Amino acid sequence: MVYKTLLPGDGLFGGGVVHYPATADHPLGPFTRYEKQKVNKEKVFHQHFDFHIDDHVEWYQNDRWYSIVKDHDAPYLLGRGRCLMLMESPDGLNWSISNHSLVKDFSIEWDNGVHQELARLEMPKVYLENGRPVALMLAALAENDEDPQAHSFDLVIPLQNEGIVEQQS
Repeated sequence: MVYKTLLPGDGLFGGGVVHYPATADHPLGPFTRYEKQKVNKEKVFHQHFDFHIDDHVEWYQNDRWYSIVKDHDAPYLLGRGRCLMLMESPDGLNWSISNHSLVKDFSIEWDNGVHQELARLEMPKVYLENGRPVALMLAALAENDEDPQAHSFDLVIPLQNEGIVEQQS
């Protein structure tokens, strides 16, 4: 499993919101936390981050683990702003950013051609058929929505070419 926790420290987010893999011999535990965070931006960029990553989903395909994660400030994809990005792992413990990492920026191009910026794009889920991702499901909230009663909405994005990733040979 991969879980979210706060590092010790002051403030609303303590020392930062981080994610750790953990393993167990049984689904009910007990679980042992792996020593490395799934993502540690501070080691890469030598600065503090409140969120290293946030919402995530993992799945196993073609002898590898894959994960879609939300990056609030997207330093891995400079110039892209907030985004969802793809990570991969050979063992579910040691994660790296995929070569083709951008999954989705925080905008939508609707079928009628209207472009909409999103304030939030969260809780990625991957729908699998025969072990392959065929749809990405997300919760969204429009950017600059003046209505305090505005409602979030769900997105279901069909994936092309039989899924998000293909194993490279």
